[in-house]
This record gives sequence, C-alpha cells and structure tokens, in this order.
Amino acid sequence: IYHDSDDQGPFLGEPGRVGCVAHIDRFEPLDDGRSLIMVRGMHRFRIDESLDSSVHGFYRADVAPFEDVVRPRREAVLAVRIRTLGLLHRVLSAMPEPPDEVPAFDVEFDLSFQLAPLVQIDAMWHQSLLELQDEVYRLERLDAVFQAAVDQAGGEEGVA
Repeated sequence: IYHDSDDQGPFLGEPGRVGCVAHIDRFEPLDDGRSLIMVRGMHRFRIDESLDSSVHGFYRADVAPFEDVVRPRREAVLAVRIRTLGLLHRVLSAMPEPPDEVPAFDVEFDLSFQLAPLVQIDAMWHQSLLELQDEVYRLERLDAVFQAAVDQAGGEEGVA
C-alpha cells in the first residue's frame, strides 16, 4: 500500500485500502544501518479491518484477496497485451540508447503487472493501477504512458 504521511496524514490501515504481498528476493544490509531490499509482488489484497498495531510495532490488518472482477475472453485480452508489448518496443527503440536486451514478458499472465515496474512515474499512479480490477483497463493506462513517450520522442502517431 503506497502511503505518503506528508500528503495523507498518519497511516491508519483503513478498510478498503489495496496492497500487494511482497516476496523478498534479496536482502543486503548496508554499513549505515539501512538495507537494500529486492522484492517481487505476489498477490493483491484489500484491508477488511485494521488491527491494533501498538503491541507489535508494525501494522496489522485482516485482509482479503483482491482479484480482477472482469475476466475478458482470452483472445481479446491477448490481443490487447500484444498491442501493449508492441507499443513498449516502439518506446524502447525510440530511446537515444535503447537497451541491448529486453526482458521476456509472458502474455499468458497479467502483463500490466509485469510492465508497471518499467514506468518511472508518481507512486500514486502505481497505486491507482494496482487498484484497477480489470487487466484491459490497466493495459490501456500503460498504453497512454507508452504512447506519450513515443510521441515525445518524435515517433509515429497512434498505435500500429
């Protein structure tokens, strides 16, 4: 759950907030007491009820799975995923120094969550993407960002 105390006040674990279970892939303590942590998002959840956190020193809540409510036909969502990947490749090729390698993305799984970490944008934008319960809507939001990057780089108008 993204929370900015300066903008949103204290974190209260309000019911209805959406977050993601993080699996720690790598942990590296630093000499100054901080840590480098590499995590991978696993499953989304919604807070049902906040629990008393004062005893344990960390936030606790009863949560429930947060799944997509819209499940489009496989063929329809595959077409959108392929379109989004094509747009991403246009963004990468429009870069002054395109990457030598592009990671492989699996279009059989939620592509929006595979691509979202590539987007360097406001954390609240990422939180709102996490809260969408429709893969096609998430991809359309990514398409808008990718298309803006292509347009800014002087690429062709519209999605091919």
